[in-house]
Amino acid sequence: MVKNHPHSLPGHNGRVLPSLATRRALKNALAFTLAFMIPLAQNWGTQAATAAVTVIVISTTALSPGHAFYKGLWRVAGTLLGAVVGMGLIALFPQDRFLYLAALSTALFVALFLARAYRGENTLFVLTVIMLLMVFKEGKSEGVFLYGAERFFMTLFAVIVYTAVWTLLWPEKEAGSPLPGEHRVAWRCREHWLGALSGILVFWAALFFWIYFNPPLGFMTVALATAMSTALLFAVATPAMMLVAFSLGLIVATLSYIFVLPQLQNGWQLGAFLFLYAFVSYRLLPPAMAMIVLIGTTTFHLQSSAFFHFGLFLNILFVLYAFLFLLLLFYYLPVSNRPEKRLLAVWRRLKRLAERPDTPPKALQDTLEALRLYAHRLNPKRFGIDPEAFKAWIQACADNPKASPPPPGLQALERGRF
Repeated sequence: MVKNHPHSLPGHNGRVLPSLATRRALKNALAFTLAFMIPLAQNWGTQAATAAVTVIVISTTALSPGHAFYKGLWRVAGTLLGAVVGMGLIALFPQDRFLYLAALSTALFVALFLARAYRGENTLFVLTVIMLLMVFKEGKSEGVFLYGAERFFMTLFAVIVYTAVWTLLWPEKEAGSPLPGEHRVAWRCREHWLGALSGILVFWAALFFWIYFNPPLGFMTVALATAMSTALLFAVATPAMMLVAFSLGLIVATLSYIFVLPQLQNGWQLGAFLFLYAFVSYRLLPPAMAMIVLIGTTTFHLQSSAFFHFGLFLNILFVLYAFLFLLLLFYYLPVSNRPEKRLLAVWRRLKRLAERPDTPPKALQDTLEALRLYAHRLNPKRFGIDPEAFKAWIQACADNPKASPPPPGLQALERGRF
């Protein structure tokens, strides 16, 4: 008699399936590998990295990984919406860079806010953010339609690959959106406005870096930094953890670039290497940290034929560290996004709202949702708080915010002892 692993599920004919985390890591790694290898095999220009980065961002920013086909439709819609709006802005301001960037910033701010504040399927807005940035052609107006169409095709291709893998391989069923049956925008939640503002600050900082230093990755530096900001603002990973993960990923990427890639003679060997690289990242690391490690594969500069240029490799390393610095900088500006700081700020706001008799119920609901979000990011043991007591406090805040003081560890933090 075969005993099931405690984290595994029985499959057909008594077979034991891998654990849920392993299955998801396998699916993400397969989608990533296919998105890289198919364009290389078909000689689709140098756009394989575009498809791979799209899969990385989608797989690490989705609120829930199931409902692949349903989510896939929203991803396609977001890709199309972002392409239409992005190319439309270029058509409106072909010769005026400032007006174009101002209009793009406005569109990005709206999309970044809705990606956080929409209480339903927010995949539409996440992909809109990505595509708005992908269609930009380094400030050039000539051939922009073909360039935008090519980027749209590669992004759409990545969406289809990711959706197909999740639909066909160990499909999952789940209840639906984070708030089932509810489709609204949490306009009153200050955290979502702050998140959108942080994303725009990252965008403009990366934009100035691109304009004045013209890094090897070009505008892709801006696109990567802004897209990653959508995930890292509410990520469980701390800045120190992100820096460590990124450094480890780039060390592995450097060793691979020097010692592994030159030894790979066949396409299947490269595919096997990329799959293993991605699987280990997805399986062992939290989503935000996995995204940072996997972004290191852009340093490989993979094309349809073998191409090794160590000087370019070092330049790309510098660029990746530069936009990581921007992400870490705006983790603390304009306000600190440390989970304990935001948790206490949201709790104080929740208490004030609860004490006002004219507060709309949805304002309380939105603020309580933000409290739960930061509670998910916080490690209560760091402040000497029992995790169960911490969960009980969060529930008490939902029941009666006015009579629910924070645990002693957080009270000490509020008095400035931490």
